[in-house]
Amino acid sequence: MKCEDAGKPLSEEGDKQIELLLRQKWIRPAVVDERIGVASRRLMRHHPQCKKPSDGVHLATALALNVDEMHTFDGSDLLGLDGKVNRADGKLLKICAPKPTPKPPQDQNDMFRGQE
Repeated sequence: MKCEDAGKPLSEEGDKQIELLLRQKWIRPAVVDERIGVASRRLMRHHPQCKKPSDGVHLATALALNVDEMHTFDGSDLLGLDGKVNRADGKLLKICAPKPTPKPPQDQNDMFRGQE
């Protein structure tokens, strides 16, 4: 049984971008153990918005870790559960799309370029 669509392999540059993303200080590594697996199945069963096994694992992990926000690019599915599922501490989980990364400030040397 096929759970998710087969995707095309990422380019080497795409792999590097994901590796850099995963090294950010706000990324929390987690082990997907039996507890997360069971919670994932239950979430998929009880919430139609949680359609794919990867969605269930993502959501179950966020709930178990009591994260403040769970970010997803999955605009049609998991966002519908924003404020509707309880974290392990009993508080509702905020689910949202990530905000764009702000551009770094312009280099001071660039400000004066062309004014010589």
